[in-house]
Amino acid sequence: MKKSILIIISLVAVFFFASTNQVMAQWSVDVNYTDNNCSCTNITSKTIEWEIRYVSNNSLYISGSKPFISNSSPYTLSENDEIVEDTQFYICVRINYFEAAVVEPCCTGYGCTTTDSDKLTNGYSSVTIIMN
Repeated sequence: MKKSILIIISLVAVFFFASTNQVMAQWSVDVNYTDNNCSCTNITSKTIEWEIRYVSNNSLYISGSKPFISNSSPYTLSENDEIVEDTQFYICVRINYFEAAVVEPCCTGYGCTTTDSDKLTNGYSSVTIIMN
């Protein structure tokens, strides 16, 4: 009897893990931003940070940052990662502007949205950020 229960539990576990379909894909988010409210006088660097979480349990899927090289909105943020198909995600993006020798940003903005794996990999996700 114990052996039968153990086999059933093993089969359920295998089915559960096999049913999660992950594929390597490029994901992208259009970041619509306005920096009209910024009062920086000597911007020396800009960064963009992102965090993508699963809606189902709010656990972190992926996060990152990189230099932000853009002078026009929208900016398309894209990376290559394994994507879990048929999944809902929260996407949050922050943009920071820095002046020379200053640790804190002179201007920053943050925005979030909800999307699904299909929209994320087909370029139909967007976030709006108003910086100040």
